[in-house]
Order: sequence, then structure tokens, then C-alpha cells
Amino acid sequence: MPVVVGAPPIVSYVSVQKISYGVDEMGVAGGLAGEPIPMVKCKTVDIMVPADAEIVIEGYLNTEYIEPEGPFGESHGYMHPRQLNPFMDVTAITHRKDAIYTSWLSQLTRVNRRSFEKSATTGSCWSI
Repeated sequence: MPVVVGAPPIVSYVSVQKISYGVDEMGVAGGLAGEPIPMVKCKTVDIMVPADAEIVIEGYLNTEYIEPEGPFGESHGYMHPRQLNPFMDVTAITHRKDAIYTSWLSQLTRVNRRSFEKSATTGSCWSI
């Protein structure tokens, strides 16, 4: 199972859309982009990932053990409780030269965001 960080924007957009079961998400992304999304095979798992990804973390979900995770704050002010979840055994990390780690910020929607966004956005792009 790979985790892709910094996929092309069209891939990130399509990845959260409700697409019918069996429809190729990369095909939809390519259709929206007007050209196929270049793909490459991972180094240690038999799965294709976008060739233009900034960082790819490869590994396997451990189905024998679970670990406690959380709690996490949700974007509308709710707290998601601590729960037991599977974890990933990492087998490889590959990245582009001078890769950029991108992230999404989630916060309570009614909070005044100006000063928070300045400091948080500054720290959300790291050069590796």
C-alpha cells in the first residue's frame, strides 16, 4: 500500500470525489487533465503511483496487530475518540530531489483564521 504525498493537483482533487466502484480514478484524473497521468511502479509493492508525486511511502498494513490512535480534532469542532487501528509497516520511502511536503490544514470553521493561517501555512511546506 503506498501513501502518496504531493500528488499532482488533479489527482488530489479526484481522489476525494465519489466515483462509481470499478471506475479508474487515474483515468478520470487524466480525462479532466486532458492527457494521461504518468504512472510508475513502486519499488517494493506491486502498485502504480503518479510519476510526478513528491514523496511515496510504501508498505503493508499489518493485519495481525492494532495500536491506539487519537484522539483527533475534526474540522467542525468535534473530537474523534481514541480508537484501535492497524498500522503500516514501511518498506520504502522514495522522493523527488528537493521534494516539497504538502499538507491540508483542518480547523474549526468559525475561528478567525488570519493569524493562524499565516503561521500554520508557513510550516506546512517543508523542503526535504
